[in-house]
Amino acid sequence: MLRNKMAPILLFPAAVVWGMAVMMGLGIVHSYESRPGTSGRVQSEWPGESRIPFNSACRNLVLFAHPRCPCTRASIEALSRIIERCPSLVSAQVLFFQPAEGKDEWRSNELWRQAAAIPGVRVQGDRDGIEAGRFGAETSGTVFLYDREGRLLFTGGITGGRGQYGNNAGLEAVLAYLSGETGTRLQRHPVFGCSILDMPTETDGGRG
Repeated sequence: MLRNKMAPILLFPAAVVWGMAVMMGLGIVHSYESRPGTSGRVQSEWPGESRIPFNSACRNLVLFAHPRCPCTRASIEALSRIIERCPSLVSAQVLFFQPAEGKDEWRSNELWRQAAAIPGVRVQGDRDGIEAGRFGAETSGTVFLYDREGRLLFTGGITGGRGQYGNNAGLEAVLAYLSGETGTRLQRHPVFGCSILDMPTETDGGRG
């Protein structure tokens, strides 16, 4: 009988410890999802040394990404929403990091296919991240939006957190610039993703 009475008393501390562990785990996950990546030195105009084609007939959007960053799926989905709503107002390109010694399997990556499936979006490799360096992109998912004269309108991420889908300030800012909405517009937004240059470069069959 005494043993039965002691059981709830012994279980209570265990339940408290378990609950604290769960809360700590959730806190770590939330901290990771909401921690932005770094940004490099960004120029106010389209980099003159860039070899990416510039379309002076419309606004230009460039998204830099690492094909093995799982957070970037949400950025590609957000880009798809931008093109769906403003198909004729922007020339969009996605540049995926590709090591100089990288083989063609980098181009068969899931994220590469996801981006290439967006109508009108040009997708290409960025050897050793050279173009990313020219634009100042250090984090996968970084977007640059320029006007017809090559002036920078917006730079940053278009997701609300790492791998988070849905509306957010960055996405709404890009849509506002493209649709010509008046009023104060956001010019920078945190980028939530993995480092473009610091991720492992070993080929693994193109998994993203």
